[in-house]
Amino acid sequence: MYDILKNHIEKIISLTDSEFEFVASLFTPKVYRKGQFIFHEGEYLTKNFFVCRGLVKLVYNDSVLFFFDVPIIKSNVFDENTP
Repeated sequence: MYDILKNHIEKIISLTDSEFEFVASLFTPKVYRKGQFIFHEGEYLTKNFFVCRGLVKLVYNDSVLFFFDVPIIKSNVFDENTP
């Protein structure tokens, strides 16, 4: 997972090993099964998600808005303590 994350970031900016080590420390690998929800509508999100593999479907009010089938970093709502 971390190799995919590093390669994705380095398409935009180069990182030293120590910089990437810091970035990697902000992520926790988690596996979701097909059909499992990452988050629910109305939920206050304080996390970012990096999808390494698979398909993510974004649904709002029973309408499919987006399908993501490539690695993405998704910024969400942050609280005031997030740098």
